[in-house]
Amino acid sequence: MNPFDKMLFQMAKQEKIPVPEQTSQKIEDILSQLPQRKVVRFSPLRRIAATAASLVFVFLFLLPNVSVTYAETLEQVPILGELIRVVTIRNYVYSDDYHDMSIDVPNIEDATMGSAAEEINKDVDALTQQLMDQFYADAESIGEDGHTAVYADYEIVTNTDQWFTLKLSVHLASGSGTNYYVFYNVDRSSDQIVTLGQLFTDDSYAEVLRQDILAQMKQRMEEDPSLVYWTEDSNMGQDFIDLQPEHNYYFDDAGNLVIPFDEYEVAPGYMGCPEFTIQRSVFESLLNDAYRS
Repeated sequence: MNPFDKMLFQMAKQEKIPVPEQTSQKIEDILSQLPQRKVVRFSPLRRIAATAASLVFVFLFLLPNVSVTYAETLEQVPILGELIRVVTIRNYVYSDDYHDMSIDVPNIEDATMGSAAEEINKDVDALTQQLMDQFYADAESIGEDGHTAVYADYEIVTNTDQWFTLKLSVHLASGSGTNYYVFYNVDRSSDQIVTLGQLFTDDSYAEVLRQDILAQMKQRMEEDPSLVYWTEDSNMGQDFIDLQPEHNYYFDDAGNLVIPFDEYEVAPGYMGCPEFTIQRSVFESLLNDAYRS
């Protein structure tokens, strides 16, 4: 029995689980309606199977509904109920008085995805190796004269039968710190990774999105003087002016387009990694037919 299973059994034994009166009554009603049957003696193998099925019901259906502690624990288990299976296959950890590293490496393990999953997994492996190589090189060159840190993890932003989005978050610290994200968006109907530029029929989308984001920046600064975006300074904001076809994006639950920026990309470092939500009505007419629904 693995450690997680042991923990579940221990929790089931120790935790007092009051069954709600409504649930208890429903069980009684169902039992009273069952037809009377003769007692059947099961073979040892069938008894084991029946016991296993009962445990599955208890752990996956009953306990999450009557035990807050168990439900919260179950939520930490990746994959359950998700349409695409993503697991942490490795965690690289290093720590001493001057240098820290923690990298969670995701891997898509799902039969419904083919080339897209392979491409993402390969890209993630390459990025992981790059981060590790840079970390060890910096740690060796800096030694005890400074501090370095690398932290990387991931989250599933969207996971439906039509669309899948995986987000990687990276934090680097060597003297000063910086954060950036990597988004992978997959059209599951074609099993293809879709870039920002591929969403649209032509390049006119870039100026439409740019103008909307600029308007949001100015409005935010008017409402809160502590906010600063590089909307006028061409030296600082020139990279932002042209939204490249490979720029990060994702769709929110309402189908609006969210454009995230890395730290220092469009604002000073204290602004973090700003995001701008563009209403679907602004860009929908520019979308390729495959992405309008």
